Amino acid sequence: MAKDAQTLPLLEVAEGTRERYEQQSRAAGLSFVLTALSLGNDCETQLRTSRNKRLQLEMCLVRMAHIFAAVRLASAGAISFEAI
Repeated sequence: MAKDAQTLPLLEVAEGTRERYEQQSRAAGLSFVLTALSLGNDCETQLRTSRNKRLQLEMCLVRMAHIFAAVRLASAGAISFEAI
């Protein structure tokens, strides 16, 4: 929602928080957002059948934290996105 400047007024948060969201949205590219959403969706699906839900969730968060590094490696040709 913060990616589009027209939707920023719709956020019901303090002005400082709104500005921080805007700065973070500029720093995060569309590929990052889409990859994080995909990982979150995969995690939600896997949580339903997981015996260790906390571990599953923590692994998903670790993957999300390393998206930028994975994108850099993939663009350098070091790995493929299927390995993520």
